Amino acid sequence: MDNFFGLIMQFLHGIAAVVWIGGTLFYVLIMKPTVDGVMPDSVSQYTRQMAIAFKGWVSLSITLLLVTGISLTAWRLTSHTISLTYIAILAIKVVIASVMFIIVTRGSTSSSAVSSEPHKPNRSYLKASNLFSGPNITLILGLVVFFLADALGMLVEIDAKSN
Repeated sequence: MDNFFGLIMQFLHGIAAVVWIGGTLFYVLIMKPTVDGVMPDSVSQYTRQMAIAFKGWVSLSITLLLVTGISLTAWRLTSHTISLTYIAILAIKVVIASVMFIIVTRGSTSSSAVSSEPHKPNRSYLKASNLFSGPNITLILGLVVFFLADALGMLVEIDAKSN
């Protein structure tokens, strides 16, 4: 039953992460570049509605990530022999995830899916500032968290083989 609990928690944790980071990836790489520029009001309204709907899924994902993350951490730390390396990587993952939660819950200057302002010329300094917008930073940090999760999984496998 202990392994079944871990499997369910890992599955829910993974699905929540995929919804959040996958949706952000779609927004940053597909939606935003497609709708940037001058848009008719109907498209602008449509993209605002999509942003509102996605925000609900992000909120649900964050809640699920917190619940399953706490459960998985307690389960891993109490039911497995783990190394200091595992604990260090887990701590880094938790700190990065916390930063992501703060970015999303506090919003950012570019948190709206579509600006209602007319299209302005794209200068290089604006491009650089857009690189560090909330969705872009969330995406970059999310990908780092995915990498760290894979590293933690490898450490568990290595520790299991050596015991």
